[in-house]
Amino acid sequence: MTLNGPTLGIRVPAHAKLQALLAKTGVPLLVPSANRSGEKPCSSAGEIQKVFGDDLDGVIDDKAGGGVPSTVVLLTGDEPKILRQGNVSAEAINKVWNS
Repeated sequence: MTLNGPTLGIRVPAHAKLQALLAKTGVPLLVPSANRSGEKPCSSAGEIQKVFGDDLDGVIDDKAGGGVPSTVVLLTGDEPKILRQGNVSAEAINKVWNS
């Protein structure tokens, strides 16, 4: 999602069902986080539907991600720049980037 900026965010989920869905589509999907910017993450499919309403085409009802926000990485320069630290470490990002 762009948030009206010049870059596009692509989510790479660590969720097996979502990875399978992405593999079948063959393209990235435009999907939000389970919260509006600046608000606490939703903890259930019902809460997500209540917060986002008609803005969503669907919700996968499964276990929540654990409450830790995603690592957000900017890849527009020569090296990755972490904008928000989450579960994925800088070391893991750099290992993939430099391979």
